Amino acid sequence: MADVKLKNGYLRIANSLYENLYFRNFSKRELLVISLILRLSYGFNKKTAIIKPKTWFSVCGLYQPDINKVLNGLIAKNVIKNLGDNVYSLNKNYDEWGVNFPENYDENKLNILKMFQQTEQNTIQNDSNLLSNNIVNCYYEKTDIEQNTIPNHSKKLSKDIVKSYIKNAQNKDGKNDLTTSKNNKYNIKTYIKHTYIGGENKKSNEKIDPYFNNPIADYFKSEYKRISQKDDCYLDNSKLNKLLEISADYPIFKERLPEILEKFFKITFPSGNKPSTKWLINDGNWAGILNGDYDQYITNTTQKKEKEIDGWTL
Repeated sequence: MADVKLKNGYLRIANSLYENLYFRNFSKRELLVISLILRLSYGFNKKTAIIKPKTWFSVCGLYQPDINKVLNGLIAKNVIKNLGDNVYSLNKNYDEWGVNFPENYDENKLNILKMFQQTEQNTIQNDSNLLSNNIVNCYYEKTDIEQNTIPNHSKKLSKDIVKSYIKNAQNKDGKNDLTTSKNNKYNIKTYIKHTYIGGENKKSNEKIDPYFNNPIADYFKSEYKRISQKDDCYLDNSKLNKLLEISADYPIFKERLPEILEKFFKITFPSGNKPSTKWLINDGNWAGILNGDYDQYITNTTQKKEKEIDGWTL
């Protein structure tokens, strides 16, 4: 069994810094470099890490030709500081970072999830799913969260949740995990109202059949055939349902679909295999394509054709 006792060592990192590290648009290789620096600095209760020689960044899984590229990129983005003589540190002021959040990142939803975790257990004892079911019902039925969905409970729950979220959001060391309580309280109430009761994001009454009335699947097929120049695109039932689910959860998916497919058809893995539509849709790797996780496997077909022509001309 893995030995994960804190007495053997641990990392102390502020929640806000953790969120910015792992929710921003860092590539997998960038996160490997950041994680190594954190492990060798915060992991020893220090602010800096000594990684000498620099080629030893390969211990975290990087190929040596990528080390300078990834490290210099993070330094240019003001995420990592090079203090000289192979000494590195993380710039804790994430407001200075040149790395954005994904387009579909939703801070308000994250605050709602925090709110659920921080609620005192006795508030919803024996009814662990009560609030989440209430919100879902409100979302689909457009009922008021404080009225009809769960009589005599929803009003108390919603108020207790917000109250607990604002006043009792503390870590074990007693430090508040939130800032600007009034703004958070306003944002949470506004977000619940708009998202789950039907304010700005009203849910359409139109029901979509994933098999016969699935606009995102039709659009996917048309773009797939256009970009691949193939006559057909077969999608089984699991892919049809998954496309509908993705488009509902991530509104940017349809807008970015041409970009995703353009990259998808250019990917070739070291084994020589090409990715499948199951890999793209069911396994969720469309998100990795957007984040640039597979850019290293993209072949430039234009350059390849030019080389072939040059070869013939010689």
